[in-house]
Amino acid sequence: MKYFQAPLIIILLLLIALPGGVSAQTAPPVRVGVYFYPPLQQIYAEGTPQGFAVDILDHIAEKEGWNLTYQQCTYEECLSSLEKGDLDLVSAVREQDIDPARFATSQEALIQISGQVFTSKGSRIKQVSDLQGEPIALVRGGDHTKAFWEMLQTHNIQGNQILVNDYSEVLQAIASGRAAAGVVDQLFAQENAAKYQVRSTGIMFNPLEIVFIASRDAQNALLPTIDQHLISLKSDPDSFYYQSFDRMINPSSTSVIPSWLKWSLIASGGTVLILLAAAGSMRYIIRKKTRSLQESADKYQRFFKTSKDSVFITSKDGEWIDVNDATLQLFDYQDREEFLNTPVIEFYADPDDRWNHIQKIEEKDFLKEYPVALRKKDGSVINTLFTSAAVRDESGSVIALQGTIRDITEELKDQSALETYRERLDLAIKGTNVGLWDWDIPNGEIVIDDRWADIIGHTKEEISPLSIESWEELIHPDDLEKFYELISRHFARDLEQYSLEMRMKHKQGHWVWGLAQGRVVEWAEDGKPLRMAGTHQDISDRIQAELEIKEHIRKLKSMQKVSTALTSTLSLNEVLDLIMENIIETIPYSSATIFLVEGEHLRIVTSRGIDEDIIGKTYPLDSPLFQEIKETKQTIIIDDASKDPRFQGWENTGDVRGWMGVPLLIKGNLIGHITFDSYQAHAYGYSDAELAKPFAAQAAQAIENARLYEQIQQYAEELEQRVQERTSELQKIVNLMAGREVRMAELKKIIKVLQNQLQEAGLDPAVDDPLGDDPINFSEIKDN
Repeated sequence: MKYFQAPLIIILLLLIALPGGVSAQTAPPVRVGVYFYPPLQQIYAEGTPQGFAVDILDHIAEKEGWNLTYQQCTYEECLSSLEKGDLDLVSAVREQDIDPARFATSQEALIQISGQVFTSKGSRIKQVSDLQGEPIALVRGGDHTKAFWEMLQTHNIQGNQILVNDYSEVLQAIASGRAAAGVVDQLFAQENAAKYQVRSTGIMFNPLEIVFIASRDAQNALLPTIDQHLISLKSDPDSFYYQSFDRMINPSSTSVIPSWLKWSLIASGGTVLILLAAAGSMRYIIRKKTRSLQESADKYQRFFKTSKDSVFITSKDGEWIDVNDATLQLFDYQDREEFLNTPVIEFYADPDDRWNHIQKIEEKDFLKEYPVALRKKDGSVINTLFTSAAVRDESGSVIALQGTIRDITEELKDQSALETYRERLDLAIKGTNVGLWDWDIPNGEIVIDDRWADIIGHTKEEISPLSIESWEELIHPDDLEKFYELISRHFARDLEQYSLEMRMKHKQGHWVWGLAQGRVVEWAEDGKPLRMAGTHQDISDRIQAELEIKEHIRKLKSMQKVSTALTSTLSLNEVLDLIMENIIETIPYSSATIFLVEGEHLRIVTSRGIDEDIIGKTYPLDSPLFQEIKETKQTIIIDDASKDPRFQGWENTGDVRGWMGVPLLIKGNLIGHITFDSYQAHAYGYSDAELAKPFAAQAAQAIENARLYEQIQQYAEELEQRVQERTSELQKIVNLMAGREVRMAELKKIIKVLQNQLQEAGLDPAVDDPLGDDPINFSEIKDN
């Protein structure tokens, strides 16, 4: 033996020295984050990782020579470490939970896990349509809850949700009969279905891809290699992948007696010992079962006689075999014999119900609370619920029925009244579009309905359970102080009820106006509030309408101000300036321009937001938009000028998106138009056009008045000039006339002197003074 020891040691040393002999030890470590996700992966107390994902990763690492080091962390810790570069891989992650901008994922899924519907072993539920009206257990906020409920809505199926905390509670609810069905994770079901005695319905949905994720630095090296191995392993049905998967879903149980020991016992006559032990055990079991059956029979007899509910046994062909006293009282019979001699079918209000009852019992072996209308001795009809089971013979044929009958006539009346009340309440709630809330004040928990959650864009499952702290986080900070004030005053009983219009955060990020109302409905003995309930109504439309009305009033006031301003001057330039200064208070713009028709052109008379050097420039009248305004005499709105061929850019209008052209009309005649430009698309709408219309009318009249005033001013100036010219001419004439009169007066004086001289000389003038008052006698002048 010593002879071989030295060579063996040498061989081992040589193997260690060979290249690749310890590659797994010398290779750089691949750091893998593992969080608790059984049976895919988990790390036990001793630090050893186990699970299907770990098996597959170890297998790949062995093939590739990777040196894996596992680190235990929570799901959030694993992702954070991966993002920081402290990990290279995280295994078994749901692909839909991963932000592709942060992490890379394997292209080939490790496994696909679906949601699965389970029910009790005796249930009739086999397909989705069988879930109609049934109570269904779901994990609150679970991976498959929302998808399952959406599937039911797609099939127009109404179910009743029973929300629980985890998958174990789902299976417990099914096993206890509290739920008719439930949704669990496929892998969880593989491990636990047998323990709770439930069965799969075959309804599977919402497959989730389980993948490996890597940091951005490691993705090129690790993930493609993992993908190649996964594809190869899945393609071979005998591969390590399927062996490990089988161990995961069918973990081998430890045998009490090993197989080699069984064969040894048989070989050495152990069979006899086993048979003797089995015989003794069988006698013990028989005695135990006999005592159990006797005890059960005694208990049944006591139940049969003392039960307040009707207990019966009937033959299949319709004869009473036995009933308790409660049955006689139910049907108003005093004589037991008379009752037992009355055929069972005569108690059925509709005889067909009897045969339907038997048929269902034969199919299902047991019926719980099967509704049947029965007749009492006096012929009156009562509503009952049968809970019954089949009694079969050795061949398996039904020979009798046994069970209980419960009278629910009064319950149905109460239920009908309650349903009517609930229906009216539901209609009232739906009619007012309100959500309901119920606040357990000491515990700080708030129960809400679907409508309450819907108002802020959530489903009830997404935000339940709702605490007072999370409630406060939803309230707008500016409304929170008022919320505290009113709640405190109501708790102090200064206010009869709490009522507040407040904003709440919508799932999409915007604020939703709501009217919250409520009051304390339960007080403690010391006067402290215990429970408060109320409603929450979406009033966003009303608030928006009020804001729009206020804005409209503001704009109308602004329009009134503009109208007043426009009538305060007759200067065209001042009118144009007033128009541009005041219109922006009513209709916002990036730039605005007024064009007036002058002959065969449009002339820019004023502008804002564009270089002032364009004022005075002219443009042709054949612009498509101007022609359209001219023909329709209506406001034209363009949502996006960059996409509308009618818009012809000019000057600095390249960035214009929203555009509005408003005609300027005087007695139906187009004198020009105002254009409003915005750098935002869809900037103008119907309300802007309606506001612009009266403004444009006022502006057009003001412009026309100013133009007429200018014309009058110009005419007055021209007339004044003409008057001055005429006056000058007349002055010249006057001046001329004034000189002649002087000369004539001098001449008259000379003539008078001459006359006087002639008379003094004793001579009479031949003619009278031609400048005197008497007319000149021309005949006398001729004769002389």
